[in-house]
Amino acid sequence: MRTEYPFDFRLIVTLLLAGLLGLPSTAARGDDADDIAAAILRHTPDRAEAAKKMLGAAKSLKDAPSVQIRLCEKAYEQGMTGPRGYATAIAALDLLEQLSPSRAESWKDKRLEAYRLQYYRSAAAAKDANGRLYLKLLLERAQAGGKSGQWKAAANHYRQAYTVARTLKLPEKADIYESLRMASGYEMIHNRITVLRSALTKDPNDAASRKQLILAHLVDLDRPHEAAKYLDARVAPDLRKHVTLAAKEAAELADADFFTLGTWYRSLATKAPLKHTKARMLTRALNNITRYLEVYTRQDAQRLRATTLATLIEAELKQLGVSTTGRSGLPAGVMVALSFDKGQWASREGGSQIKDVSGKGKPARAISAQPSQGKVGLGARIRRTGCIDPGSYFTGQPRTYVFWARADSAGHHTVMLFGAYASSGRFYLGYDSSRRLGIGLGGSKWDNESKGLKLDTAWHHYALTWDGKKVGLYVDGKLRAQKPGGTRTRGPLYFGAAAYGSSDRSRRHRPRYGFTGCIDEAAVFSRVLSQAEVQKLVTMGNTGVPLGK
Repeated sequence: MRTEYPFDFRLIVTLLLAGLLGLPSTAARGDDADDIAAAILRHTPDRAEAAKKMLGAAKSLKDAPSVQIRLCEKAYEQGMTGPRGYATAIAALDLLEQLSPSRAESWKDKRLEAYRLQYYRSAAAAKDANGRLYLKLLLERAQAGGKSGQWKAAANHYRQAYTVARTLKLPEKADIYESLRMASGYEMIHNRITVLRSALTKDPNDAASRKQLILAHLVDLDRPHEAAKYLDARVAPDLRKHVTLAAKEAAELADADFFTLGTWYRSLATKAPLKHTKARMLTRALNNITRYLEVYTRQDAQRLRATTLATLIEAELKQLGVSTTGRSGLPAGVMVALSFDKGQWASREGGSQIKDVSGKGKPARAISAQPSQGKVGLGARIRRTGCIDPGSYFTGQPRTYVFWARADSAGHHTVMLFGAYASSGRFYLGYDSSRRLGIGLGGSKWDNESKGLKLDTAWHHYALTWDGKKVGLYVDGKLRAQKPGGTRTRGPLYFGAAAYGSSDRSRRHRPRYGFTGCIDEAAVFSRVLSQAEVQKLVTMGNTGVPLGK
């Protein structure tokens, strides 16, 4: 007489026969998973229930990853046969992404199909929730396609997303439609660039194709460096002049060039067919005019023209729904920003250069400094004779200097956190011989204005403001001191400066005031920041957000 065993016992027998229990994972074969799946299907005709059991078996076989992967695939296949199995199919994909990350693209495609069927075949009560899940995944795939330059795929995903958003009457449908237009536009642009390149290869004297190719890279793709590659004597002088300027780094431009570029980018914006292209050209225009106003401080008709132009551009951006405040996560008026993170250090003769992440200044010099763990990501570890030299940002005009710093030892004294190499008659911030924080201004004595703050080894955020008449000191976002007076400083100021007294300015001896520790997230602004703006920078650092993000 044949004995009927419960299913679970039969599964255990199957696993034993397959040699999976108590044996190394190398004993597992792909055929084992097929045998297990076949056994489950024989005793569980319901496909949705069978998918659950296959997934359960896969989860239990942690010592046999190859069998786990095959069982998950089987669970996905069975789960996809009907609406009741879609949740299991998606759960199987979750496990597959962990077990076989090398096939991530395949799992993403399968996940998209699972969410699609789940949405279109769901009952009315679950339609909205399932549609939102499907929409979220579509937008993620579309954005990933755009970042990798796969604009055809991106446009297809945006098109499906727009259909879902419109059907469910979601408010974000307008933004999705604009993204669809953008992706479709980029697809057309890349196709057009291919055609133009082919035409130019056949006939280098084809001036019309050359001009269109330059403008496609410059306006449509916002790549001035690529546009500049097609410049030669056959290009109209005016276009050649402006593209050459646009392809330069900010540090290579003369002050007047910023105004020239600002007005030119605004003229390009008027001809841009798409909203996002127009917004990008206007943003470039505003950035250049803002930079011009930072360096051109004379109160005359030219400054009035630049100020009026900036106001008009801001209004045009507002009409497009683009905010003009807080770009790159920084308050307005940033002149240089240094986050010291990976990829921003470059070796040069005499030290390292640090990239300016604001895009407005030139690279800073790192003297006797090297990358180290900072407040946010990497920072700059400075030896006592070193410093970070951001360039000549004079104190004659309103300024704010901000940075994070952490000293290696609380036992040091006469520590210069920020200032010039010379210690007298200058503008500086540091800890005195009693290790108390203070500020020096002009010829005034270095006093303990900070209400008893003493040197320690914790990270602190410092902000030094100068309005032309007085200096203000913020520590960790709180105003600690204000001091009136004058200053003769018209030269470089340094973060983590090593200052020398009158008797050792030759720098052949050890400096009297030095800093040993780490500097991070340093920036210079062309105006006095408010306490709220300083606090925002503190919050960025405390939450791990680097400058420029």
